[in-house]
Amino acid sequence: MSSAGPATRRERLILYHLTAVAYVGCAALVIFTFVRSSDYESASALALYGVTPWLYLPVYVAVGFAFSARKWVLLALSIVLVMVHVVTIWPDIKPPNRLSAEVKSAPRLRVFSANLLFENSDLSGIIDEVRASGPDVAIFEEVTAAHRKRLLNDPGLAGLSNRVFSESSDTVMLSRLRIESSEIWRKTWRPMARARVSTGIGTVEVVAVHTVAPINEVAIARWREMLDALHDLAQERTLPLLLVGDFNATVYHPRFDDLLDTGLTDAHSARGTGFTGTWPRNRPFPPLLRIDHALSSKELVPIKATYGTGRGSDHRPIVVDYALVGGTST
Repeated sequence: MSSAGPATRRERLILYHLTAVAYVGCAALVIFTFVRSSDYESASALALYGVTPWLYLPVYVAVGFAFSARKWVLLALSIVLVMVHVVTIWPDIKPPNRLSAEVKSAPRLRVFSANLLFENSDLSGIIDEVRASGPDVAIFEEVTAAHRKRLLNDPGLAGLSNRVFSESSDTVMLSRLRIESSEIWRKTWRPMARARVSTGIGTVEVVAVHTVAPINEVAIARWREMLDALHDLAQERTLPLLLVGDFNATVYHPRFDDLLDTGLTDAHSARGTGFTGTWPRNRPFPPLLRIDHALSSKELVPIKATYGTGRGSDHRPIVVDYALVGGTST
């Protein structure tokens, strides 16, 4: 009896502490869920929104613990949080959207996008990827003057002979398709290359997106302004629209979700490759955050969405094939 008593007390103490930790963890996730739903934006909150899929993983352990320990209130709470998690990440874990016969037989458009990284001194790997993928439109972000010179003069990119660029923008757009009109869009704090491209269904508007990273209050204000400008552009579109590049936001950021609510489709989510990342690459672990996106209006249906390697950059490029299925959007 004397030897059993202390062991029982120890087990009870361990059970008490494990239960307390589980409740505290669940409470923290409940608070996070409400904060995220309130669209609160601070540097720390936005950083946590980005890793939303991973934050909820401990609750699955809590489910097992609560069931085995017969902690029914804790079990109910943790099951609710599991449901919240699944609903939240469902757009990125659901099966690929079905493709209709019309989509399968429609004209194609291939888009390549890469963040070059300002510090990158060797673009040969990314340029090789562009050549290998054979895009109709190639978009680049974090382009320096040296990068721009290399992109515009590299013989491997000569087939992408229609170009939109400026010293005032860190984005560059190269196209093998005829560009009907173009500009450096200056409605946002960071100017972006923008063009109207001639395709198999007529004119498609393409924007090379690069927002600032929301790492402090000043940057958050600029990031918010840029995403809001893209939201307005998407909402007011009169042509098929394609927004491609580095949004410095994941699908779990409420403001990015608002952008999708305008009717745009995220290509990687639609093709069942959304639960993957583009940044940061070249680490001991796979990229955790997908902050590079290709968003399209209903006339451009993503049929394939993959990733490149991005040697020399801290981002993986994205490559998306679209089926062109409609005319002018309203």
